[in-house]
Amino acid sequence: MLAHHYNNEDVTGWYMSRKLNGFRCFSKSDNCGKVYLETLGRYSGPKEIHAPSWFLEQIKPEWDGELWHPTDCLQTVKSICGQGREKSLIDPRWNEIVYMVFDTCDNRVWSQRQSSLAIDFYRRKGTNVALVEQKKILFKSDIKEYMHSLGNVEGIMLSNPNGYRTSGRSHDLLKVKAYYETEATVIGVSPGMGKHYNRMGALLCKLTWDDKVSSVYGGSRYMSGSTVTFNVGGGFSDTERGQDWPMGTIINFSYLGVTPNGTPVSPNFLKRV
Repeated sequence: MLAHHYNNEDVTGWYMSRKLNGFRCFSKSDNCGKVYLETLGRYSGPKEIHAPSWFLEQIKPEWDGELWHPTDCLQTVKSICGQGREKSLIDPRWNEIVYMVFDTCDNRVWSQRQSSLAIDFYRRKGTNVALVEQKKILFKSDIKEYMHSLGNVEGIMLSNPNGYRTSGRSHDLLKVKAYYETEATVIGVSPGMGKHYNRMGALLCKLTWDDKVSSVYGGSRYMSGSTVTFNVGGGFSDTERGQDWPMGTIINFSYLGVTPNGTPVSPNFLKRV
């Protein structure tokens, strides 16, 4: 089950939760009742995640969630959970991973599925498994206030309590993404490929974070004064890709946050300045 983007629909009475920047996976059991984790497999098909046995002992089958690291850094999660079997089973960093559960894999309505999870987690003592908090939306303004209260997160998820679980994208599950905006200087141009052949593919940009990096731009105060370079390849129209982009051009772009080293996450072009 995948989400559509929230487009100002009336979601009064729905529930909202933090959108985690983790590794989506399901818990399943084999013919012997042994629990294992499997990726979503949208592009390359489902793939088993080789988690240590002590980690899997904390998990029940038919859960839907994300393997998550407290830094909320997907690259860290993948470096731990995306390894081959031999390396993964002995990696001590699994102690830092938490399986954040937000749904079950059955076809009852969402509210019933959440009730089952509440029972599963009642007095549960596993330190590497947690139930994602769900908050009811009483007023439309609750969405913005909740997003603000969470601070620097990727966004929030909205769930219809009367919605059934379906395969593919569902309008009973919506995502609201937080994003930031700032400016950067063009220092290079990468040629496009495929449908963008003979046009601009991406702009190599740089920016220097100022002292507002933690209060306005979603970073850490330790990044103040540091310069980062990165590519901006999304958000352009075909016309814009065919234009000239001289070195020194200033662009305005959006992004979802910053990595620990200060690089904007998922930068998207907005306009020339």
